[in-house]
Amino acid sequence: MPPRRTAAGRLTVREAFDDLTLDDLRPLVQVLGEPGVTRKADMIPVFGRALTDPARVRALYDGLDDAAKAAVRMAVHDPDGALHASRYAARFRTDPRFHTGDPTRDSWELSWAERKKVKPTALRLFFPDFRALPTDLHDVLRPFVLPLEPFALETMGDEPKQLVRLEYVREQYNEKPRAEQVVYDLRVRYTALDAADDLRAVLRLADAGKLRVTDKKRLPTDATVRAVSAALANGDFYAPDDLPNNEWARKNYDLHIKAFAWPLLVLAGGFAEHKGDALRLTAAGRAALAAPPHEGLRALWRAWLKCKEYDEFARVDAIRGQEGARLSAVAGRRAALAEALATCPPGRWFLVDDFFRFLLANGREFVLLTNVQALYVAERYYGTLHGATWAQLEGRFALGFLMECAATLGLLDVALMPPQVGRPDFHDWWGTDDLPFLSRWDGLMVLRVNELGAWCMGLAPEYAPPARPKRNDFRVLGNCDVVAEGDLPAAVRLTLDRFAEAKSERVWHLSAERVIGAVEQGATVDDLRAFLAGHAAGEIPPTVLTFLSDLAHRAGKFADDGPARVIACADGILAAELMAQPKLKGKLKLADSRFLVVREADLPALRTAFRKLGHVWPLRD
Repeated sequence: MPPRRTAAGRLTVREAFDDLTLDDLRPLVQVLGEPGVTRKADMIPVFGRALTDPARVRALYDGLDDAAKAAVRMAVHDPDGALHASRYAARFRTDPRFHTGDPTRDSWELSWAERKKVKPTALRLFFPDFRALPTDLHDVLRPFVLPLEPFALETMGDEPKQLVRLEYVREQYNEKPRAEQVVYDLRVRYTALDAADDLRAVLRLADAGKLRVTDKKRLPTDATVRAVSAALANGDFYAPDDLPNNEWARKNYDLHIKAFAWPLLVLAGGFAEHKGDALRLTAAGRAALAAPPHEGLRALWRAWLKCKEYDEFARVDAIRGQEGARLSAVAGRRAALAEALATCPPGRWFLVDDFFRFLLANGREFVLLTNVQALYVAERYYGTLHGATWAQLEGRFALGFLMECAATLGLLDVALMPPQVGRPDFHDWWGTDDLPFLSRWDGLMVLRVNELGAWCMGLAPEYAPPARPKRNDFRVLGNCDVVAEGDLPAAVRLTLDRFAEAKSERVWHLSAERVIGAVEQGATVDDLRAFLAGHAAGEIPPTVLTFLSDLAHRAGKFADDGPARVIACADGILAAELMAQPKLKGKLKLADSRFLVVREADLPALRTAFRKLGHVWPLRD
């Protein structure tokens, strides 16, 4: 009877080699230097003695090349002695060499004669099952094998203008592909200022009742996506023209990223709430309109990390079967990515693929789901994704989080190319011949954590928004008219509509009634003054400045002091008795001779006084 396995399922040296066939053991005995042993029953003790002898193990380890030693070092300092192939491949861009065959060719490509020439390497002695060190061998190696150095993220200092990629091309179908360097121009987007403008524009759309969601999944409607898209300060990451130039693709695919994400972000952050199928601003949303935008952006970032209602992977429309798949908790996946971003050097550009390597090599990877066979493209029985890589599944989720959350909120600056040329790693899947891209985020190539991102992620103690460049969108006249010089950005037009009355397509009038109405909805006169100063050509006329100062003065004369109750006393003597109580000093106001006014917050103190004086409390709890 073979020895009992360990409780954790790991094997000893003898158990691990006992699981191998004689065809596996014969060449391994040759590698070990024991060619005279031919029977399996004799081989197992040989392996057991050699691989638990510290001197013999040290000699075998010293004889490994650097790549093989790295595999052993990685496994020795794993708690379970496991060799994580994905982490090794991410760090060294290749798989561990367990045999002498050509690493670029699969075993099924080799003839029988070629297979017989392939021999195991000494690394196979350390990993009989290719996955983990035997327990007793692990104990022998641990005292003298040093851990690997932490894997550092490769970065670049300059703004990325182009991306050079090695691609295999062929002019004719039967021609052997040849490697060529292809240069792609990149579109760089600096996002912090845009996100500040976009947040206010979206909140104003919600305040105007122009945002709606679907009944079941609570996703933005097509009309809402179009409305948000028109209000974005500098547009979405992509325009419709970035789709492939054919009618079928433009009819069946869209590239909305920010426009889709913003309604979900403000919902998750509590800045808006459902009123039927419409979104309405909450008190927190009105406060965000009055506060500096970067504070609202940080609040949305923190809220989205905890949000459970939405999953970015659901936006990978080409991959079906997600409803029946056992997806992991989305908050855990986001947390892994957020923690990794927080270790990236702020202000330094890096390739997204290098960021993925950084995740995997340092053990920060996450698992999207365990039953990959539930997913498919095109058709369930032929398009199964069994065998899909981390980059094709988890990597697509990561791209969605980076673009639809972090970049949309202004935490990451990004460099893009059209998505249909970004990541062609799915073209060998069945049923993808007509698929322009696997996800609409496939064009994200390079990114960096900017100053806003560093502050939101806790890498910087404070954040000072950069000075906004002066715009000349309109002229402000002395009669309080605002005249547009040309077509206005949607965000500017929304703000004007909020504070001023439209007299024509390009003329608005600042009226006291309109401005006061906006102030009553949570805006401030200072918001209007700053908006005019930042967008007006030339100086604001003195008459308009006086008009604004007068409104600000009047707006500050009254304040909401909170709800209160009026207590009617039988006569003025009772009212005076209560007013004289020391513990009620400053908490009661006398209205007429027998009516007392008390804030709701002070009702408990008044109730206590009633009882001490022997009176019956007139209000119900």
